[in-house]
Amino acid sequence: MATISSATYGRSQAGLQTVKQNLSSQCSKMQNALKGAEYNTLINTIRKYWAGVDAEDWIADLNAQISKTSSEIKKVSTHAQSILDTDYSNFKKFQKKNVK
Repeated sequence: MATISSATYGRSQAGLQTVKQNLSSQCSKMQNALKGAEYNTLINTIRKYWAGVDAEDWIADLNAQISKTSSEIKKVSTHAQSILDTDYSNFKKFQKKNVK
């Protein structure tokens, strides 16, 4: 439902900020999960039952992949936020052209 004073459909700076904050929060949660409790359990289990250089090499490879994945999540978040900013900016320009 929409009225002159409020609309449930449209673009607003406040709404955009909320979307961006939620996106950033979810991406942070994903990044934190990569090194969370499950990760610690896995590493502890590997070190308990798998000895030797190959175990440490495997853990190093895992950490490298986790680092790459975390970096990609950050890139996605940054890119998505940039897209949202660009869309809002383009919308404002469009709206400005329509007002005479």
